[in-house]
Amino acid sequence: MSCEKCNGTLTYTVFDQKHEQHLSVECWDCLSVLNYQDHVASEFTQLISKGSHEKLAQYVASFVVKQMAE
Repeated sequence: MSCEKCNGTLTYTVFDQKHEQHLSVECWDCLSVLNYQDHVASEFTQLISKGSHEKLAQYVASFVVKQMAE
Protein backbone atom coordinates (compact mmCIF):
# COMPACT_ATOMS: atom_id res chain seq x y z
CA MET A 1 0.00 0.00 0.00
CA SER A 2 1.38 3.44 -0.82
CA CYS A 3 0.37 6.24 1.50
CA GLU A 4 1.63 9.81 1.42
CA LYS A 5 1.62 10.06 5.22
CA CYS A 6 3.28 6.82 6.30
CA ASN A 7 4.63 5.20 3.10
CA GLY A 8 2.89 1.95 4.03
CA THR A 9 4.43 1.57 7.51
CA LEU A 10 1.11 2.35 9.28
CA THR A 11 2.85 4.90 11.55
CA TYR A 12 4.38 8.31 11.05
CA THR A 13 6.07 10.84 13.31
CA VAL A 14 4.74 14.21 14.36
CA PHE A 15 6.31 16.85 16.56
CA ASP A 16 4.49 17.49 19.84
CA GLN A 17 5.12 21.14 20.73
CA LYS A 18 3.79 20.75 24.27
CA HIS A 19 6.35 18.09 25.20
CA GLU A 20 8.90 19.15 22.56
CA GLN A 21 9.49 15.68 21.18
CA HIS A 22 8.61 13.53 18.19
CA LEU A 23 5.74 11.09 18.63
CA SER A 24 4.89 8.02 16.58
CA VAL A 25 1.23 8.16 15.47
CA GLU A 26 -0.85 5.45 13.79
CA CYS A 27 -1.96 6.23 10.26
CA TRP A 28 -5.75 6.17 10.45
CA ASP A 29 -6.06 6.42 6.68
CA CYS A 30 -4.27 3.11 6.16
CA LEU A 31 -5.94 1.46 9.15
CA SER A 32 -9.39 2.37 7.83
CA VAL A 33 -8.54 0.89 4.41
CA LEU A 34 -7.31 -2.33 6.06
CA ASN A 35 -10.44 -2.48 8.21
CA TYR A 36 -12.63 -2.05 5.13
CA GLN A 37 -10.75 -4.80 3.29
CA ASP A 38 -11.19 -7.16 6.25
CA HIS A 39 -14.91 -6.37 6.37
CA VAL A 40 -15.40 -7.01 2.66
CA ALA A 41 -13.45 -10.27 2.88
CA SER A 42 -15.60 -11.39 5.79
CA GLU A 43 -18.83 -10.55 3.95
CA PHE A 44 -17.60 -12.31 0.82
CA THR A 45 -16.66 -15.39 2.85
CA GLN A 46 -20.17 -15.54 4.28
CA LEU A 47 -21.65 -15.16 0.80
CA ILE A 48 -19.52 -17.97 -0.60
CA SER A 49 -20.10 -20.33 2.33
CA LYS A 50 -23.88 -20.01 2.07
CA GLY A 51 -23.97 -20.59 -1.68
CA SER A 52 -24.08 -23.79 -3.61
CA HIS A 53 -21.15 -25.27 -5.53
CA GLU A 54 -22.71 -24.13 -8.80
CA LYS A 55 -23.04 -20.54 -7.57
CA LEU A 56 -19.43 -20.55 -6.37
CA ALA A 57 -18.31 -21.82 -9.78
CA GLN A 58 -20.25 -18.96 -11.40
CA TYR A 59 -18.53 -16.37 -9.16
CA VAL A 60 -15.08 -17.75 -9.92
CA ALA A 61 -15.74 -18.04 -13.65
CA SER A 62 -17.10 -14.50 -13.96
CA PHE A 63 -14.15 -13.13 -11.97
CA VAL A 64 -11.62 -14.93 -14.17
CA VAL A 65 -13.33 -13.78 -17.36
CA LYS A 66 -13.46 -10.16 -16.19
CA GLN A 67 -9.79 -10.23 -15.18
CA MET A 68 -8.80 -11.71 -18.55
CA ALA A 69 -10.81 -9.04 -20.39
CA GLU A 70 -8.97 -6.18 -18.66
